[in-house]
Amino acid sequence: MKLVQAMKVKGIHPEIIGKLWHMMESFSGYSFCKPHSASYALLSFKACYMKVHHPAEFMAAVLSNRGGYYTTAAYISESRRMGLSILPPDINESIWPYTGNGSSIRIGLMEIRNLSRTTAERIISIRNSGGLFAGLADFMVRTETGVSETEILIRAGCFARIEKYNFRRLLFLAVKYNRIRQSHKLSDAASVFEMFRTIIPPELPDITSQEKSAMEINLFGYTVESHVMTQCIPRKHMSGVIRAADIPRYAGKPVCLRGVFITAKPVLTKKNELMKFVSFEDDTDIFECVFFPKIYQKFGKLLEENVFYQIHGFVQVEFDTPIINVHSIKIVHQ
Repeated sequence: MKLVQAMKVKGIHPEIIGKLWHMMESFSGYSFCKPHSASYALLSFKACYMKVHHPAEFMAAVLSNRGGYYTTAAYISESRRMGLSILPPDINESIWPYTGNGSSIRIGLMEIRNLSRTTAERIISIRNSGGLFAGLADFMVRTETGVSETEILIRAGCFARIEKYNFRRLLFLAVKYNRIRQSHKLSDAASVFEMFRTIIPPELPDITSQEKSAMEINLFGYTVESHVMTQCIPRKHMSGVIRAADIPRYAGKPVCLRGVFITAKPVLTKKNELMKFVSFEDDTDIFECVFFPKIYQKFGKLLEENVFYQIHGFVQVEFDTPIINVHSIKIVHQ
């Protein structure tokens, strides 16, 4: 074989040559025609090149395009594993889609639930034409955004970099500013802005880190600063539980893992029984599980997004890919 001979000339170890050939041989069972394969190969090369050389921009595009098998939260976790930091949406920095720059990804306004695209694009247009917003008062005067969507922006952390007040004090100000704006509709913007400046919010405690995480999950579907598992279930308290990144070391062995449900694909067996391939994730990696019919019938009703599970199963390897044959699961955090 020309390929094998060429690899030997390159000094590739015979064992590796054998593994590569085995992988290529298995592909023959579902191979595509040459034009189709060539198109996929070219696309794969371009995607790999962008992911390696422009990781932030690449992952920002993946997140913005809403493509792929996994959820947005899974792609956010993959971005973190690539060494990228996730930045919250910012009233002076964010545009509609996600944006990548250097080693960070800025969440786009598109990700904020219940914020309309019309409002987001108006905010961006006013900012581009009139300059950056100086604070909440300046924003509300210039954009005339309603109080409900302004509160959503505050909850999303959009004013964190330009306001000295904490979350609860900003919510207080938003309501006050809106009342003043409604009662002085005929006044010029400068007068309304001066009225805003006289308002000093009362001393109010900031939200806790747990409240912040819950709010972020509600708004974005994930937590911003770190994987939600590291906040809710510290690894030091997970005795006997292995990391998803270590699964390959346990081939052919029983394991216990903890993870959050990501996505699932239902399949009917030849006997017309329902089973599922389910993807879970911890803070180290995504791991794939199979729920055969009897196990799915017993535990399938427990599967929900943003719920943490303890999974017991057996690691089997198919085409060099480990998959967990699930024996049982239970909810450990909700």
